[in-house]
Amino acid sequence: MTIGTFKGYVLVTVCGLVVVAVAVLLALQWGNSAQVTMYGPVKRVNTAALMLCSGVGGVLVMWVTELFLHGWRILRSRPRR
Repeated sequence: MTIGTFKGYVLVTVCGLVVVAVAVLLALQWGNSAQVTMYGPVKRVNTAALMLCSGVGGVLVMWVTELFLHGWRILRSRPRR
């Protein structure tokens, strides 16, 4: 077994456990609700939906941050006039 194969097994195992943990957490929170205030009156929302939206929002923020840094690096590498 090579180092790359071992690394692959470790990554698949760890990421698989994380996905299973997320699925269990969402399943356990599905019937619960929470109060959320966003620029207006308080609303009751499903906790599982709130967690999913938060996760998607976090991924989007990371993606936009990487795009920002990529653009910054492009601008910094251009010669100045």
